[in-house]
Amino acid sequence: MQASITEKLKSISFFSDMSDYDLQQIAEITEEKTYAKGEAIIEERTSAERFFIIYRGKIEITKQFEDGEQFVLAVHSDGDFFGEMALLDEGPRSATARAVEPTSVLEITRPNFETLLYKAPVVAYHIIRELSSRLRETGALLISLLRRRNRQLYQSYLDTITTIVQAVQAGKSGLAGQSQRIRDVARAIGQQMMLSEQQMLTLEINSLAAGLGIEGFPEPLSPKPGAIVQRIIEVAAAFAAATKPEEAIRKLKNDKSVDAQITAVLTKLWKSGKLPASGDTAGT
Repeated sequence: MQASITEKLKSISFFSDMSDYDLQQIAEITEEKTYAKGEAIIEERTSAERFFIIYRGKIEITKQFEDGEQFVLAVHSDGDFFGEMALLDEGPRSATARAVEPTSVLEITRPNFETLLYKAPVVAYHIIRELSSRLRETGALLISLLRRRNRQLYQSYLDTITTIVQAVQAGKSGLAGQSQRIRDVARAIGQQMMLSEQQMLTLEINSLAAGLGIEGFPEPLSPKPGAIVQRIIEVAAAFAAATKPEEAIRKLKNDKSVDAQITAVLTKLWKSGKLPASGDTAGT
């Protein structure tokens, strides 16, 4: 025998403590629908008219970016609810919900959803608490995504400039070798100073560019270096350009405009034989 909507509501955690009378009242404003695998239950940017509770099944919440990439924000299953945000702020749907397997949901229209919140404060509290948790999790996910895409973009810059350097090098130009030396020295210093992944990518890109005489990138693609990156490149370029490493280090130590900490790191690396010397000879 098929369970009634009242019985189905009672099997869901945040309805389970409600009286039979209250459950019956909610059942009267609830409609059950079934969605096939792959079927959209709500579409991003459409008007919001219903609140959904999953009775049985699984759905995926996705967000589409301007470049067409889709990002999975969440996956919900039995007993979870969704679609509440747009009803609360009266805006369009912010994401798409799609069934990833045959899914049965209990649906409540916008006017009845407002009645539900008014008549069942315990349910309203549960929804608001869950919404707060989801917003926090979604924010963290989006930040993680942006960082990943940023790393990919910077890596693309690095690969592009490396290709340019290799092409110049094939033409037997000393410019390419100089650019590579600046990059190698700067990278060694950055690693020793434990720069972040993004700082390292920025350091490599801008050190290669400095060696090729490129002063900047067009907006909005410019991987702008921070102050520490700029200071490292300055020291690396001076070291890579010198014919005598000892003399280059001595001049850097005497130059008050140069970062003394970076010069100290450079000196340590060179003395340990971990730096390429000018003219492609190893420092000893």
